[in-house]
Amino acid sequence: IGFKGELLEPAEELRRKIKSEPGELFSRAILRTDIFTLTDVYADKGYAFANVNPLTKADTEKKLVDLTFDMEKGELVYFERINISGNTKTRDKVVRRELRVDEGALYSSTGMKRSKQQLMNTGFYEEATLATAKGSTASKLNVDVNVKEKPTGTFSIGGGYSSLDGIIGQGSVQQANFLGLGLKANLSGSLGGNSQTYSVGI
Repeated sequence: IGFKGELLEPAEELRRKIKSEPGELFSRAILRTDIFTLTDVYADKGYAFANVNPLTKADTEKKLVDLTFDMEKGELVYFERINISGNTKTRDKVVRRELRVDEGALYSSTGMKRSKQQLMNTGFYEEATLATAKGSTASKLNVDVNVKEKPTGTFSIGGGYSSLDGIIGQGSVQQANFLGLGLKANLSGSLGGNSQTYSVGI
């Protein structure tokens, strides 16, 4: 297994990142995974359109195949604009602070993936997608962030009986995305014959 072309890291370092192993059975499924892995290595350094071309040379008698990854980095690519849509309630700044990519920064494949994960981790969205589109020049990409919001509020009501207060009524309202600011807010109350308790939190 070898590497040639425009190497951004020593061949030994690239070799450690892939799953294909000398002496193991050749697998096109593993080869596809290796291509994606190597493409991401280059994409995380700003080369969004890097090409990884696997060259194979087979020896049918010995049942061996030599594998060489021909690396072509392409041009450096920068993020130009980040456009956000679908956030009918959530403020843009709440979405932007979860992103791991920045306008003007070098392209990062891992940054794109982590941005999606961060958005889903908020619990505010049913779905979040990030897609790239051509920018003002060939070396720039826009990022289109589209989210589908989900309900983030809960309401509960209950009752009980106490020898001290008699019949007790309880209720609470919670909102995980208060005013679209990404803040958690809650209001609860308990009403009894001799006591009343209220709680407000943000």
